[in-house]
Amino acid sequence: MSRVASLNPKYLIGKSIWYLSVPPSLSVSGKRQQEYFKTKKEALKRANILKNLKQSQQRFAQKCSPALMEAAVECDELAQMYGYAGLREAFIAWSQSFEKTKTALTLKHLMDLYEKDHAVNWSHRYLTNRWKPFCRMVEAIEIEVIPTLTTDFWREWLGKYREDKNPAVSTYNQNLAMLRAIFRHEKAKEYFHHNPIESIPSIKSENKEVCVASPEEVQALMEWTWNNDRDLVSHDIKKV
Repeated sequence: MSRVASLNPKYLIGKSIWYLSVPPSLSVSGKRQQEYFKTKKEALKRANILKNLKQSQQRFAQKCSPALMEAAVECDELAQMYGYAGLREAFIAWSQSFEKTKTALTLKHLMDLYEKDHAVNWSHRYLTNRWKPFCRMVEAIEIEVIPTLTTDFWREWLGKYREDKNPAVSTYNQNLAMLRAIFRHEKAKEYFHHNPIESIPSIKSENKEVCVASPEEVQALMEWTWNNDRDLVSHDIKKV
């Protein structure tokens, strides 16, 4: 049975130094080793670091399923094949590249990708009456980079658009639906964990009152028309 390291500093009287016995799971070499320190304070500081690392490893072990462990090992090997020291270094490099690309892409890029994938199914009428007016609507913000296109950004911008342009309810809702569709595109999903337009509601049309005549009013109107201008009465009614 392997020894369990206490991670408590010990003092070597003959050498007047402090040391820690570091287990293989916490050592850089992967083997049990001794680390030496001039003062107890330095040894205790290192011991606390190792204890925190050990606790982290235990938490990871509880959360890490066999499938995840297998995938991590496989990815680590692939990262080394591509010249990285391991999975961590490869991920850091990828995340930096991702952020750089993310800050370079704009709303116009997303719109172009959406158009490229869907234009083949658009009629001339749709292109003229829907897509082009939409492009004109967002023309001023086409250069906005992806990180700025948050839900708060769109909520504020759409509010200003309604205030300045006062579009018809149907026009506003159509343009809002177009934005939702653009951010549902596969390329947009690479940069957005959730659709920034999804939680912005459409405008509900106001219910307009419709005047309906009573049977008595209809009868009176028909009698007046019959007596005063029979040409307004349909041929079928005349026959009856």
